[in-house]
Amino acid sequence: MVARTWQNRLAGAHLVAVLLPYVLVAFIPAATIFGPHGAFQTLAYSLFVLSPVLFLTWLYAIYFTARRVVAARGGRLIDWSAVFVIPAIACVVGSAGIWIGTLSTSGRPGLFPICSLGFFPAFFAAIWITGATLERGVEANKPVSIGWQFLNFVLFFYLLIGIWFLRPKIRAVCAADAAQTP
Repeated sequence: MVARTWQNRLAGAHLVAVLLPYVLVAFIPAATIFGPHGAFQTLAYSLFVLSPVLFLTWLYAIYFTARRVVAARGGRLIDWSAVFVIPAIACVVGSAGIWIGTLSTSGRPGLFPICSLGFFPAFFAAIWITGATLERGVEANKPVSIGWQFLNFVLFFYLLIGIWFLRPKIRAVCAADAAQTP
């Protein structure tokens, strides 16, 4: 019996982890614009924060699993784990700023634009790092070209289509990690 880590399990459960945030992103803004306001709007913002945080957690699980596979094969990678935390914190703080009304009509921009400055570069970096590490995990420590890294970035960014091309790579890395985990 092979033990699997929570990162390996989450990376392998990618369809649930990916489609749920997209459903939330599509549903929550429409519900807050057209639906009743008040307590439901607060709940909607809470769920809206959950969407990018779930996506980043799924990306981190893939990154961590692929990084373990590369390390087991003797490869070396820089630990970029902190990149996955920055957008999650920016998302939570920015949404908290919306909750408490700092994005008000008084002319002050509040926390949301400031958090966006930290969110987007770190979010794109997390996608790039995950794609590059996944490719290194699949290719058995061969040098990976920038073209393949960019292709993985695009596939992760346009995930509704890209998931079907990334699925075999994710499964291969998860299987290699599960096989080497005692």
